[in-house]
Amino acid sequence: MSQNKIYIPLNAGESAVLPDANTLLPRNEVYKPLAQMIKEAVDKANSATNRTLNELREHNAISIDGARGTGKTAVLVNLKSYLKNEDVLKEVHILDPVDPTLLEDGESLFLHIIVAAVLHDKDVKEAQRKEPNKARSLNQTLEKLAQSLESVETAKERHGMDKVRAMYSNKYLADCVQDFFREVLGLLEKKLLILPIDDVDTSLNRAFENLEIVRRYLATPHVLPIVCGDRELYNDVTWRDFHGRLTKDSNYRRKEAYEKAIDLAAEYQRKILPFTRRLSMPPVDTYWQQSDIYLCDSQKTEVMSLRNFIAWMEIFLSGPVNGLEGSKLTLPIPSIRALTQLVRHCSDLILDLPASIRSAGDELEVRKKWQMPPDEQDVMKPCQKTAMVQRMANYFCYEPKAGAVYLLLLAKQHWNAVPNSKSSNQRGSIFDTPLFQPLTQATANFELFDKADDLSAWPALLKGRLPEEWLAGIKSHKTILPYPVAEVGVNSGRGWNYNKEVRALSSQGLQDEQKNKASFLIALLAQSNFYTNAKQTMLLNIGRVFELLIASIVGPLSAEDIHAIVGRAPFFSTAALAPTKKITFDEKTSKPASSADETSLDTPNEEYDIDLLVEQLHREIEAWRISCHVNQIDLSPWLVYKVFNKVYSQVASAELEPNGMKQIGTALNMVAHVFYSTWFAFGSFEKGELFGLKNVVATTNINRENLKNYEQHDQFKVNVLPFSPTLNQKEKQSSEYNNKVSFGENCRVVSYVLSEHPLKKWIDEVIKFDWPKDEPSKTQKTNQNESAAKWLAGKLNITEVQAQEPAELEKALVTKNQSECQILLNDMEDRYKRKSKAKTALLTAIKSKYPEQF
Repeated sequence: MSQNKIYIPLNAGESAVLPDANTLLPRNEVYKPLAQMIKEAVDKANSATNRTLNELREHNAISIDGARGTGKTAVLVNLKSYLKNEDVLKEVHILDPVDPTLLEDGESLFLHIIVAAVLHDKDVKEAQRKEPNKARSLNQTLEKLAQSLESVETAKERHGMDKVRAMYSNKYLADCVQDFFREVLGLLEKKLLILPIDDVDTSLNRAFENLEIVRRYLATPHVLPIVCGDRELYNDVTWRDFHGRLTKDSNYRRKEAYEKAIDLAAEYQRKILPFTRRLSMPPVDTYWQQSDIYLCDSQKTEVMSLRNFIAWMEIFLSGPVNGLEGSKLTLPIPSIRALTQLVRHCSDLILDLPASIRSAGDELEVRKKWQMPPDEQDVMKPCQKTAMVQRMANYFCYEPKAGAVYLLLLAKQHWNAVPNSKSSNQRGSIFDTPLFQPLTQATANFELFDKADDLSAWPALLKGRLPEEWLAGIKSHKTILPYPVAEVGVNSGRGWNYNKEVRALSSQGLQDEQKNKASFLIALLAQSNFYTNAKQTMLLNIGRVFELLIASIVGPLSAEDIHAIVGRAPFFSTAALAPTKKITFDEKTSKPASSADETSLDTPNEEYDIDLLVEQLHREIEAWRISCHVNQIDLSPWLVYKVFNKVYSQVASAELEPNGMKQIGTALNMVAHVFYSTWFAFGSFEKGELFGLKNVVATTNINRENLKNYEQHDQFKVNVLPFSPTLNQKEKQSSEYNNKVSFGENCRVVSYVLSEHPLKKWIDEVIKFDWPKDEPSKTQKTNQNESAAKWLAGKLNITEVQAQEPAELEKALVTKNQSECQILLNDMEDRYKRKSKAKTALLTAIKSKYPEQF
């Protein structure tokens, strides 16, 4: 082991004692300044010989601040190990840490804990055995101390002169304490006693009294108290004590009493724990930003740097995300204790990580070699990945802050099982996992996890479209992550025989093959549903298109799988999330089904052989997976979750067409819009420095009416063009095309493989024709002008009323960074050109949040 490196053993136990100084973590942040303060305290102790306490009284306690699990106790018990090569160690005696939580009711911290800690110290007992004369002197001093303590403790029971004498004993006690410590130091032939006091704050009912002991009796140069605890809790218990005293006899002017208590508490702590003597345990994430901390095995051999391990964990869990738009996944490791437990839990599997990952020079190299391994020897075996997923899930299922990580680990497990399932019936949907099913997060399985989000905006956004009782039921649903509102879909007519209309159309170059593909693409959207008067209608939803794309990347997709996707309710539609609930329509403005529609319900809509088309699509997807090496993509559920959120926020619809949408061109554009939005969304999260690209992406929305020329859009040119060849390059098969293909395959990104996806080819093949499209009606135009608040409410999961109030919007934006706010504003301005209260409120809220940038 190198003396200049710090080590975390893979098999680190729960004991705070670390006999090897190379395993002490906060050396620069805590140990080094602590050693300097000890040297200064020794100098003061040397100058205190034969002087009275009044001359020497000074508050010199050192405080070490930190929450539970940050390693404070480890600092105390390993201080001697750190100082072993320092000359100052010869002049000090470090006592074992004192634990105030061991106190019973009515006991004195000083009498029962501190004095006991000194007398039971093994070096003190050994010195008494060797030096009987000094031991007798110590016992005499101890007897005086005990008498003084007894007088103080019984003062409340005395009266008259006895009470006066007891009060005098209280003043005399401080001198007895100093004499006691002097005798102990003389016995040990040392200059300074170091008294660590651990977790002063945890015994809340005694916390203030414990601090009072430090103030009254440990303000001596012979003892250096090192007080550990959470300084925020110190402050809380201190001001509450003062406030209780101020209001004990009267509740008059409680607010002023509170403000006074706050000031008194601040000054009290300034006195007992001086600012210049305060140290803080570093946050756990500072450790993995250092380059000199390593994991080591049982033979004390370096395995890999902690920084590399964390970088690997991040890309293993979240995939190749660039961190934009909230895509950086925060690791739920709240303390050094949590970190060492995780390392120990995964210790055997850490040794199985590829050598290139363990030896990488920095975090970026780790991510590159994991995403783009140099050779097959650097690829972790599927069984090892599966074992690591299971091991992490077993660990993070108990961490309250690990809800998001646990959800994606469950999704990874679900997706890992896809290739092993015999049929689509056994597999179900790849989205049948809680990460993509927010309603399941209200079950007992997820009670442990922190839930910062909810579905409270859904009732307002879905009002009038789903039954009130169901909406009322989900209003209080808490979720681990934010979710877009469930998609109702665009209403059509149940009797719309789109296939018949497609067949009847004629256009130059339009063949039966393109007509069949157009019918199939619309079938991916179409979902029959019931509305309130028990009649049927048809809704067009984006969920099947999205699921088909993701499922084709996750694993091999059989014809049976495609049939299953087409046959079930679209993913994240109200029909899927509330399958027994009926969609509601405004009977005044909509006509879900005419009598003519009702008679056509029995007319088959499929005048083409869907089985042949599904089989064709299956074969093309299978060939695509082979030619584009799709099986090499280890698709992250976290990346898919971010894409899903973005796509559904931009594309999902609840448009209410007065007579039902029944235009072929509009429906095909809807399919194309889903595909391109998904493709470009992947690019917006994948493009970045990992692939040697600028971390800059386009955020303007794509126009679903102009998808024939998608290559002219900024989202294509900025987000996916670095990975994807253009249509012209494909046609010419130029060297530039070959370079693009080589780069895309090497990067192993979805942004590349979707450029060759069979569904894209089908879409491009049919949308180039001039199909009949809907012209916006007056009602639609009016609805668009009035829906800015509704759209913004859906984006932020708030109500429409809140979406028009700057103060409410500022609260809703609290978790969004500057880039995300800019994207949201651009998106809204792109969608809604006219002024509106919601747009003005959003701009005001963002300016308030970032006054210098906007």
